[in-house]
Amino acid sequence: MKESIYDNMTKSEKEVANVLKEMGIKWKYEQPIFVWDENKRPRVWAPDFYLVPFGIYVEVCGSEDFDYSYRRKIFDSNGYRVIFLHLYKDDNK
Repeated sequence: MKESIYDNMTKSEKEVANVLKEMGIKWKYEQPIFVWDENKRPRVWAPDFYLVPFGIYVEVCGSEDFDYSYRRKIFDSNGYRVIFLHLYKDDNK
């Protein structure tokens, strides 16, 4: 059986993918991007979604134990527009 892109997504990522699909927004999953970290070392990161028509990335935050402020700082310092969705904060949405 052919593997689906959805097979590699977390529950929260699948929810976001479904909402984007319902809204008719074309997206790419884990599109690699080049960043420089705080020590000017080159890195390749893959935000969860790239919203093609808007040129914006979406990072689905799945845990309050992870330091997303560091990722935001690196994305911002490299000029990337990234929306952080903290879905773990409200299980009702």
